Amino acid sequence: MINRVLLLGLTCLLAAAACGGGPPAASSSGKPSGSGAATPAGSAAPSGPVVDEAFCGTIADLESELQAFEAIKVRATNRAKLNTQAGKVAMTIDAISAAAPTDLTDLVDELTAAIDGLTGAAENYATSDTADAAQKRLKKAVTTLHSKITALREAAACST
Repeated sequence: MINRVLLLGLTCLLAAAACGGGPPAASSSGKPSGSGAATPAGSAAPSGPVVDEAFCGTIADLESELQAFEAIKVRATNRAKLNTQAGKVAMTIDAISAAAPTDLTDLVDELTAAIDGLTGAAENYATSDTADAAQKRLKKAVTTLHSKITALREAAACST
């Protein structure tokens, strides 16, 4: 996660330097500062769309938590860990919703539904007696979440 934050910070600095602006303000945690409203300053490429770096940072936070989820091996002994990490993935949606531009509301709603699918699948896996079916549902939920993240990233013009 630190590497992502550093990469995001470097990208912001390079984009700001190319456009003649300064770097965005960041808190001591490395995350963009501010209220999380949908109007933080972004950077613009000379011929490209305006990129809201704070919003893109919230998506990167989600991806970091999802990577941590995927790093946990799906097996019976890790049921509680998977369930706990799915909850951490779900906690990222509030920041995404708060920072999302209004034209991305539908995609954020789809992302929310995909996150709900992941948490539901993890909860089901944690309590299920039929591990094979629950494991398949869990894998499908992860795949769906990845596709919703990609769609949101593309619509927001966030780099990958």
